[in-house]
Amino acid sequence: MKIEKTITLVRHGATDYNDRDLMQGQLDLPLSKNGIAEAELLRKELKDEKFDIIYHSPLLRAFQTAEIANKEHGLDYIEIDCFKEINIGDWEGGKFSDVHIKHKDVYLKWLIDAKIRIPGGESYFDVQNRVRDGIKTVLNSNFNNILIFGHLAVNRGILGNLLNIEADMSRKFKLNNCAYSIFQVYKDRIAKSDDIINDSFVLLESWNVTKHLEKL
Repeated sequence: MKIEKTITLVRHGATDYNDRDLMQGQLDLPLSKNGIAEAELLRKELKDEKFDIIYHSPLLRAFQTAEIANKEHGLDYIEIDCFKEINIGDWEGGKFSDVHIKHKDVYLKWLIDAKIRIPGGESYFDVQNRVRDGIKTVLNSNFNNILIFGHLAVNRGILGNLLNIEADMSRKFKLNNCAYSIFQVYKDRIAKSDDIINDSFVLLESWNVTKHLEKL
């Protein structure tokens, strides 16, 4: 089988909230000094790779990471709204340690069951479902070497869709800030239906690559 597309999936660099262990969700925060340094190391890591296009979340931290990485390539950008991070509702802006204590019962249920929604927000199941249309857009495109800049929950949802695994499993994959992962999409489809995701044969070449961040 011939590789039709290669998808390089990147989590954004760190923000001040990431550095301070705060829950940001869909808050539109810029990269921190640390996040900018991470993105610069990513730029150097990917500078010799071939890419055709950048898809990105509408949130600033993802686009800033994309802009820094794109200094070596000069690619066009396509924003995909459904690639924005999980809505964490009532937990937004709180400390992880406080959420563990103040909302212990709900938090434990949320950890165990991907269909449990954060109060006022989304579940991992919701996120994996909503990113599906974005992945269809990517797979239906004429681009072969694709860069995507997203978020922790979103990138796990993309993984779940591409590998056809449930959200309860996809949410268990560790993912660091400014780490990248590579998927290979093969040309010869398993079936011929109207669902390009289910019909595509996708292999995960690598996940959560962080070797470029070792200098930090």
